[in-house]
Amino acid sequence: GMLFMLPAMLMICFVVVIPLFWNIALSLSSWSVNQPMTFLGLDNYFTIFQDAKYMDTLWKSIFVAAVATVVAMVLGITLALFIHRLSRREGSVFRFIFFLPSIMPMSVVGLLFVFVLSPTKGLLNQILELLHLGSLTHAWLSDPKTVLWVIGIVQGWRFSGMIMMFVYTSILTIPNSLFESANLDGATWFQEIKGIILPLAKPTINMACSLMLIWGFKSYGLVYAMTQGGPGNASETTPINMIKTAFTYNKFGVSSALGVIFTVVVMFVVISGRKVLKSETYEF
Repeated sequence: GMLFMLPAMLMICFVVVIPLFWNIALSLSSWSVNQPMTFLGLDNYFTIFQDAKYMDTLWKSIFVAAVATVVAMVLGITLALFIHRLSRREGSVFRFIFFLPSIMPMSVVGLLFVFVLSPTKGLLNQILELLHLGSLTHAWLSDPKTVLWVIGIVQGWRFSGMIMMFVYTSILTIPNSLFESANLDGATWFQEIKGIILPLAKPTINMACSLMLIWGFKSYGLVYAMTQGGPGNASETTPINMIKTAFTYNKFGVSSALGVIFTVVVMFVVISGRKVLKSETYEF
């Protein structure tokens, strides 16, 4: 068994473990391409905590991840519940349609919504015009008040198909006898959802929410494709700021320290989310 696992272990060490420890070592040093590495201790971390710009990017990342998680979970669970009511053939068609965005590259999704949300010829504003709701048209990606909301919603929509599949497969494991008993007792569909589906699917929902929180923090590709951190710095999340700090300002040590802090923040948010959504385990 160890022999068969050895290739995977070597790959994980090469692409995860070694870069992780190298990043931690780099975060304690000052280094650039044309200068040798100099040990600084915790100076890079003090620089980050004393600079409001770096802390602001962390809050923006948390905000985008929270919005994306809420949108993906609500939309994914809703789609799973509706698809469960369809026949097998119809359900397979709609599962494919709703899951399709989840396999699209993040940059492609970002470029797609740049055109959809364009203030002049964007599909969304044109639909609002056709519905005589011209007062609601907006420059969605150019307004600092809406850009983070839009990015979070788009990211949540992109992953909603994945959440749908998790919840749908969990629903399929519920014995039909429970639904038959509920029907004999005169339970409505909403009562079945509240009393049977959601309690028994809650462990899967908890796991899907934890994964979605992790995915929600991976905002570099989407943000860069949609706004590149603009307007100004309104949508500059931590991954965007890390790349800019390292490759634009040549501060690799500060960028690495920011990456370590970002990793700790993600771990804290995910663990806190699992604690809040702690679920019971049922045997059936």
